[in-house]
Amino acid sequence: MPHFTFEPMKEMEYLSERMKKFVDEFPERFSVEFGKGYTPRIDLLHDEQYVYVYIELPGVDRANVNLKIVDNTLLVAGEKKQTANETQKVMLSERLYGTFSREIPLPEKVDRSSIEAKLDAGVLTITIKKVTAESATEVNIEIN
Repeated sequence: MPHFTFEPMKEMEYLSERMKKFVDEFPERFSVEFGKGYTPRIDLLHDEQYVYVYIELPGVDRANVNLKIVDNTLLVAGEKKQTANETQKVMLSERLYGTFSREIPLPEKVDRSSIEAKLDAGVLTITIKKVTAESATEVNIEIN
């Protein structure tokens, strides 16, 4: 009868090395998408005064985008419509279409009256002024 030696630690080390090699073959940053639909990519940045949200929306008409803030979350919803018309037949379609929605938690308390949104060159830029400590605590109260 043959005799096999099983060394679990060596096997784990071998498996770990193979997994590392597998991961190292991919680009530094990669993305895998599953399912159907369109999910726009975002960048969320801030400085001392403002929060900046950049959302990639190539091919999306501004009339098909809805924005609102609920609590401290920016809600973005809309639809990227397919460009083919009824007389055209699809030979190849790699672009993603469909409805989308994103909930973006904002990192700071924001001034809801200072929101500016601009769609230019396929990028929706949203600028929101932060509420400073002074503006948050200093409130004028009218006496009736």
